[in-house]
Amino acid sequence: MSHVAMVAFLGGPAGSQSVATLLILRFFAGTFGCSPIVNSGGTIADIFPPAQRGLALSIYCVAPFLGPILGPIVGGFVSEDIEWRWVQGVCVIFIGVIGIMGTILIPETYGPVLLQRRAHRLAKTDGKIYVSVLEKNQGKKKPSEVFKRALFRPWVFLFLEPIVLVASLYMAIIYGTVYMFMGAMPIVYNEDRGWSEGIGGLSFLGIAVGIIFGLLYAIWDNNSRYMKLFVAKSATVESRLPPAIVGGIALPIGMFAFG
Repeated sequence: MSHVAMVAFLGGPAGSQSVATLLILRFFAGTFGCSPIVNSGGTIADIFPPAQRGLALSIYCVAPFLGPILGPIVGGFVSEDIEWRWVQGVCVIFIGVIGIMGTILIPETYGPVLLQRRAHRLAKTDGKIYVSVLEKNQGKKKPSEVFKRALFRPWVFLFLEPIVLVASLYMAIIYGTVYMFMGAMPIVYNEDRGWSEGIGGLSFLGIAVGIIFGLLYAIWDNNSRYMKLFVAKSATVESRLPPAIVGGIALPIGMFAFG
């Protein structure tokens, strides 16, 4: 449902006649579109065992950062050759197709839900009553109760779990800084240097190269260091941190070099 809402609110700005309408529609598009980023960690935890989750999450994290890199490149040439409203149209077409493919091809991964569905299938087959662990522990709840719990539980974790609060603040600073940095690049290359919208978007390719190198380093670190610790049964949660330390040092260096 969030995906459908995101596509709808992305299509709206194509027909907007004022900046206020554009900003409001884009705000709601981002609100509904952030759910994959929030749920991705749980999905990866469902699919991959603990030893492989770090590598899988590293590969996944390339997507949220490559999107803002490829977007200005495609959007720059689209707005330059057609018009800016078609930037929204291209987003709607691409995201809509991806959503349809995901609905058809990607199965459910949450274990308790899979057990619940299996119990219902068995009940239809032999007429007996089967109760899954999810139904036994939680019982049958109204959709409003499920929605309320899903809405308030993140805030409970945020304010009652120090590690969640610290990690969230750190990621908020990183994301905010990186996106402000990306917002400054069109000013530098398009306005100050006079590059066209399409060519100016190509300036983001340098960040894409850095992201790919970061992924390669994460893969190398996982295979050469972490897996040895895991095999020796001495790996801890903190054993995943060294690549983050390297990234924490490299990020401000790159920004100071840009400035």
